[in-house]
Amino acid sequence: MNKLFHDDIRLPPNSGWIWARTNAEAIKILQKCDIFEASLDHDLGCHNWNPQDIEQAELSHDWCNGENGVDLAKKMVEMSLVPQVITLHSSNLDGVEAMYKILEPHAELIIVSEML
Repeated sequence: MNKLFHDDIRLPPNSGWIWARTNAEAIKILQKCDIFEASLDHDLGCHNWNPQDIEQAELSHDWCNGENGVDLAKKMVEMSLVPQVITLHSSNLDGVEAMYKILEPHAELIIVSEML
């Protein structure tokens, strides 16, 4: 069983996770792989950030695609791609609450883990 880590700026916690930096990448992985667990972020795409070079991080709204974790949660439910276990790891608590409400009826376990 595979694990999906969805975040545009944070690296996965270890090599056991498949990394998706966008909603589109996450959906492709969910469609192609047998994903048992997913760790999802809310705020996406507004940082022109290379996680390998943190010193060069800069805010760039030109790069922002306007999508967020709520959009991904809706698409996951719509396409029946909700894994059994989900961790919501965003520091955006309003976004986490919205994602939780969408995903809770469809997942076996949802963990809220604030990451700053």
